Amino acid sequence: MVDFFLNGGIPMHILNLFLIILIVVIIERFFSIAVKKNLEKKNLSKRLLLTKFLAVAAVIIGVLGTLLGLYMAFSFPERFASDEKLIYRALKISFSTSIWGLFIALVSTISFFILKSKYRKNK
Repeated sequence: MVDFFLNGGIPMHILNLFLIILIVVIIERFFSIAVKKNLEKKNLSKRLLLTKFLAVAAVIIGVLGTLLGLYMAFSFPERFASDEKLIYRALKISFSTSIWGLFIALVSTISFFILKSKYRKNK
């Protein structure tokens, strides 16, 4: 599991940063809506826009990480000539950024709809 995060390269680190930001925004928004009852439309729309942006950006960074990984894997075919298992390992690492990016987008989209419905219910 550690390989999943460490071998994804720079795109994986960017995706992890997006996930941290997303978690902070979700907690802050939920606290603001449920506890503080801060129902200002302008404040909510900014936060919800950020969750939408993180969803789209996570998918784009994930696909970009996959394409960079594939490019690196196929740029040096002489590396893989001696050991065929290396190509499968490189492909696995390459696709991990797309998987993680899609997971972050899913969490972001679900949180967007939950926060929006919570806002409408409290309004």
